[in-house]
Amino acid sequence: MYDVSDRFLAEVLRSHKMVSGVEIMLEGEVVASLPIQDGSVSVEAGAAIRRRVTCTVIDALGEWVPHGTIFDPIHPFGVEVVPWRGVEYDDGTTEIVPQGVFVVTSVAPAENRNVLAITGHDRSHRLDRPLTRPVPI
Repeated sequence: MYDVSDRFLAEVLRSHKMVSGVEIMLEGEVVASLPIQDGSVSVEAGAAIRRRVTCTVIDALGEWVPHGTIFDPIHPFGVEVVPWRGVEYDDGTTEIVPQGVFVVTSVAPAENRNVLAITGHDRSHRLDRPLTRPVPI
């Protein structure tokens, strides 16, 4: 559970302006933050991989569009996404809360070149195969 301020807790109980986005991470470092168009984080209690994210993000400059190679900037080989949500207060400041860290399992252009559909699973996804060496979570 992430710590939030008392101000945040009060704000979410009333009508408020929601903010959201997705951070793209490579080797533990944030390499980009993209606005989110739509998405969800689902939890399935009995599943081997409990949490899953699906989202469409806006890539205004088209620099994150995949071309089907390992050299794509967002690919299912070590890239992670961190979706976040929060509130924008009346004074213009924001407070955000990460929704988890997810290993990218697929990415594809959506409606047009500047919208990407991303799917990911929580880090336990890395353990959903025979272990041959220790795997960090």
